[in-house]
Amino acid sequence: KSYDLDLKHEGGEIIVNATLTMDSETAPLPSKLVFSLNPGLEITSVSVNGIEVEYQRNIHLLEISKPANISGPTKIEIGYAGEIDERICYLDLTDDDLSLRHAPDFILSSQKRYGIVEDAYVLLTPESVWYPLSGGTYGSRLSKIPVKQFSEYSLTVETADGQMAISQGSVEQSENNWAFSSETPYHGISLLIGNYETEVLDLDSLKIELSYIEGHGGFLVSLDLMSDTLPFI
Repeated sequence: KSYDLDLKHEGGEIIVNATLTMDSETAPLPSKLVFSLNPGLEITSVSVNGIEVEYQRNIHLLEISKPANISGPTKIEIGYAGEIDERICYLDLTDDDLSLRHAPDFILSSQKRYGIVEDAYVLLTPESVWYPLSGGTYGSRLSKIPVKQFSEYSLTVETADGQMAISQGSVEQSENNWAFSSETPYHGISLLIGNYETEVLDLDSLKIELSYIEGHGGFLVSLDLMSDTLPFI
């Protein structure tokens, strides 16, 4: 399947329209389609091939009724908005696993964050289920691990003034709009939005882009000192 995601960052929430194109020529799709979506995101609309359909929501699970007369490639559109509930992240880890320390006691540990949607910053990873995923998610009591499927993704993002969007694939920018695309299938994509600055390093035929929060580019001095070494790394 392929994803076409259209996201707008507005204050402390995201507004998304997700279009999933599923090829059902090799095997017909079932009458009930099950997806997972972060429970902090409220669904506003669901349609299949342009036809509004019934759906049921149970915490993070979304069950969609597919019209019986639809065959061939199927396009599912899901509109939703809201914030990220981080409790859905890494459900395959038990409380004991999460409480384990991987550093000496005298080193203070900061609280881990797996999904952030704030006015000045956004961090969305596949584990936060910020776009619909087929089937269920991970769980510590599941006997079968969900299969990660590779899909093609395109993503358009609208940001506030002065903010930058970062994701996988090549990017085209027009003012506050960012369009990401790639011919390489991924098993998940991430999105960062913030006041980033970018430094481009040209190393022979290799081009590296380093993005960092505005005012935190002190490490670039070290890269200048390594200019004769980086091409060989």
